[in-house]
Amino acid sequence: MDDVDGVIGTLTSVGVSNTADASLGDGLISYTGAAGSFAVNFTAGASKPVIGPQQIDLVDLSITGAAGSLVLGLTDTGFIGSGIPSSITDAIGGTTVGTVLASGHYDPANVEFGLGAIPASLGPFVAPTQGTVEPFSGSASAAVAAHAGLFSLTKFVTITHTTGGATSFNNSLSVPEPGLALLLGISLVGLVGVGATRRFKGAKKE
Repeated sequence: MDDVDGVIGTLTSVGVSNTADASLGDGLISYTGAAGSFAVNFTAGASKPVIGPQQIDLVDLSITGAAGSLVLGLTDTGFIGSGIPSSITDAIGGTTVGTVLASGHYDPANVEFGLGAIPASLGPFVAPTQGTVEPFSGSASAAVAAHAGLFSLTKFVTITHTTGGATSFNNSLSVPEPGLALLLGISLVGLVGVGATRRFKGAKKE
């Protein structure tokens, strides 16, 4: 999947690789169709929301299939670094009859599917009774060093079924937008300054 803004997604199953272009508009892509032994009813990727943090979202409404594994990937480049230390957050939730494993990557090299810093792998989330639909959720965060240049964000989600059934999920990978990160940095500096002033005044009174 590839859209005019450069958002790229891949669907890979055992022995089969599918790439499709199904642009929904700038920053949006989707795919519906077969991927090896799996049927993808609707999977969409979104990037660079107008409001909110810099992030990519990978949403799957339903992937059905018998025994096998499917890897979904989503990437986009051109995110803007704030120039101050920040953080990256990866969060996922959904239902599955099998196992789901997710990972998020922040790459200051700004390349597609760049495997830079990894906040943490999410999962594996395993349905206690394989073949029975079970809910799952998780999140992880990690510090990001100061970076004033461009960077890329990449998501990978691996779905494994041991029996027939369906998996669905919503997975987002986000970094605070530059303005918000800068404002937070200024606020922290302000708090440190207020604390130092109070200590200085207290010392003078003594």
